[in-house]
Amino acid sequence: QTTKGNQYYQDKQYEAALEAYREAGGDGPEAPEIHYNIGNTLYRQEKYNQAVEAYRQAIGGDTPLNARAYYNLGNSLYRTGQLQPAVESYKRALKIKPDDLDAKYNLEFVQRQFEDQQQRQQQNNENEDQQQQEQQEQDQRDQEKGREQQEQEGQQEQQPEQQRQQPEPGEMSKEEAERLLNAFNQDEQELQKQLRKQSEVKQKNPKKDW
Repeated sequence: QTTKGNQYYQDKQYEAALEAYREAGGDGPEAPEIHYNIGNTLYRQEKYNQAVEAYRQAIGGDTPLNARAYYNLGNSLYRTGQLQPAVESYKRALKIKPDDLDAKYNLEFVQRQFEDQQQRQQQNNENEDQQQQEQQEQDQRDQEKGREQQEQEGQQEQQPEQQRQQPEPGEMSKEEAERLLNAFNQDEQELQKQLRKQSEVKQKNPKKDW
């Protein structure tokens, strides 16, 4: 079945190859080579998450297979966006096979992307912190502005009462009017007294016609 699966794989009949590899593994304890072949087939089908699991199960066989499994594992992890684990997989492949130029190239390539990702993430975090701080400062300014506006509105509400209590130029206050009225009343009373006195005098000294 493994040979049959390899033929399907070469013919790019990946679904048939996958079925053949799984049937080969069902005959007895699955060998690391079966998992490795399944991983390759899933990778070609762009089923990268499943390929990751297959390659991990393939590790533990002979040394050359482990190097290839770690290398393909790194590729699958990269395809799923797991850059840091991909870097570690390439490093493990190079530890087993230091002269693997493809692993060296992929390691440098993915490592640069991972570092760029870290820098962008750090920059985004700094921007978020700055935006949060600016928002807090803006909220504080808005609160202070709101308090000032409330105070101004309170002063404007009190101001008409104070204005009503203060007479306009040319007008008399209530106290002044009362004083003038009292003075007028006193003058009127004095005038009435004088008139009464005059009347009394006239009455006391009537002019005689005879």
